[in-house]
Amino acid sequence: MKYLGARANKTLAYGVASVSGTILAICSCTVLPLFAGIYRMCAGIGPATAFLCS
Repeated sequence: MKYLGARANKTLAYGVASVSGTILAICSCTVLPLFAGIYRMCAGIGPATAFLCS
C-alpha cells in the first residue's frame, strides 16, 4: 500500500493502479475482490476505480 495509500503521490498511485489492473485482469471473479481490498486498505476511490476500469 506504499504506492496506493493516502499519502502517496496521486500520479504515481493512479499509474500503479492502472498498470496492476492491466496485468491482473484475469476475470471479474478476481478483479472485484482485489478492488474491494485496495479500497478498504485506504487507497482511495480514485486509484481503486482506476484499477477496476483498467
